[in-house]
Amino acid sequence: MEKNFELDYELSQKILARSIEIDAAISDIINRNICKTREEANKRLNKLVYDMAEESGKSIYDICFNTVPDYEYVNKLAPSDGASPARYIGEMRVKLRPLEFDFTRNGSYWKKKYFRLKEKMQELVDNKDD
Repeated sequence: MEKNFELDYELSQKILARSIEIDAAISDIINRNICKTREEANKRLNKLVYDMAEESGKSIYDICFNTVPDYEYVNKLAPSDGASPARYIGEMRVKLRPLEFDFTRNGSYWKKKYFRLKEKMQELVDNKDD
């Protein structure tokens, strides 16, 4: 029987928000005609992931788990070749940015913080001058 992995609500929301940002960036790149299709953008990303895995000796899974894609477009000036004038050419760049994990603040950290804040608020209410 296969085991399913579940993420907590907060992490699920962060991953979903990042996915929406990446989708918007890809759509912007396509709208600017830097890439003709989403498949072209994905192929560039897949090649980058594979090349990074090969160079570092890590698995593709490790690369995907520890990085997030970051897309950007750059307008480059193509010089005149004599027959045609200089013109700007859009170029898509894909980078893999490392993920930062925070294992110092688990559920008990926030629970303690909540109860400390609750105690302080109760003190303010108890000491209130009417």
